[in-house]
Amino acid sequence: TNVRTFQRSFFRTYVITYVRSFVRTYVRSFLHFFSSFVRSYIVLSYVRTYEYVSVYSFVRPYVSSFVRTFVRTNVRSSFRSFIRWFILSYLLTYDRSFVRTDLSTYVRSYIRSYVRTYVRSFVCTSERMYVRLFVRTYVRSSFRSFLRSYGRSFIRTYV
Repeated sequence: TNVRTFQRSFFRTYVITYVRSFVRTYVRSFLHFFSSFVRSYIVLSYVRTYEYVSVYSFVRPYVSSFVRTFVRTNVRSSFRSFIRWFILSYLLTYDRSFVRTDLSTYVRSYIRSYVRTYVRSFVCTSERMYVRLFVRTYVRSSFRSFLRSYGRSFIRTYV
């Protein structure tokens, strides 16, 4: 009888709990897999596509065709016409008069003032600086060396 009680207790404690835990984990994993499959595959594929078909399939082509035909062409044409009008009006009014009258006088006065101020002062100052440097360096040193050599040769020959 002890063997039977041991077998019963072993069977009750180990085998039944093992089978129960195995079945529980198997059922849980299957249910989890099935629910994730239902959530991911069925909901994502069918429900969203039917929702997409129901809402977007009728709205999207109308919106895209409206954008393609009306908005693009009208915006482009109005923008182009505005740019053309602006450029033509600018050229016809301001630019012609400016180019014909004001630009030539402006360029002439700018060149005159440039020549008067910058070129004259630059030429005068650079010429003065060049002459000063030339006199200071070359003429002085050559005159000094000439005097030294002449003085030495004069002293050697005559004294």
